[in-house]
Amino acid sequence: MEQFKNKILFFADLDDSIFQTKRKDANGKYKATFPKNQLKTSYYTKAQFEFLNFILSTEEIIFIPLTARTEEQFKRTSIYKKSQAEIYSYYYGSALYINNIFHQPFYNFISKDFESGFKDLESIITLITKKFPEIKFDNVDDKYFTTDFKSTASIKYLQNMINTKYQNIDIYIEEKYITLLPKVCNKKSVVTYLKKILSPKLIIGIGNSVSDIAFLNECDFKIISHIGNLNEKLLNQ
Repeated sequence: MEQFKNKILFFADLDDSIFQTKRKDANGKYKATFPKNQLKTSYYTKAQFEFLNFILSTEEIIFIPLTARTEEQFKRTSIYKKSQAEIYSYYYGSALYINNIFHQPFYNFISKDFESGFKDLESIITLITKKFPEIKFDNVDDKYFTTDFKSTASIKYLQNMINTKYQNIDIYIEEKYITLLPKVCNKKSVVTYLKKILSPKLIIGIGNSVSDIAFLNECDFKIISHIGNLNEKLLNQ
């Protein structure tokens, strides 16, 4: 771990920040992912590709992917197992790897809050599906829950429950999905933990969505992708 200390840490959300599908940016040129469904392949634009190569070209910068992807999805990216990106986190922030090895101390750091939070998540899912039977939630590897069902009434009900009773839960309302997860398992937890153990000289972050705000606020410099609801939100202020 010593090789990562006192460096510049570059925390990067992946999808729609570092690469995206051609539906979102037709200028995509270099293949970035290898999904089972070829139509969902993401690409780097020339600018993104050169920017990433610049970041990876110096040993002074430690590139740290932070992604909502599952383990299987992350392994289908071109970034996985790059020698310059041996620290990474997926499932939003519940799994941290250092030197490509699961980092048990981080899990010990969040485990108590994660386990109690996940029990509360299950209670929330039971309550909302009872009130709105049409909602179907997917349990993503016992890390978080997600649904593509959106209605004003159900969103209001969820937000009210979280604000009044389940303040240890985060809700992300994004382009396609609503995601619910224990608050301790967000990307911010990874940034604050690595900041503490690595003592970086500088922290930079890039993100594209409201789920990235918390971790970006831990960075010295923030880069907002031109794609995504975070950019739209800032433009409309």
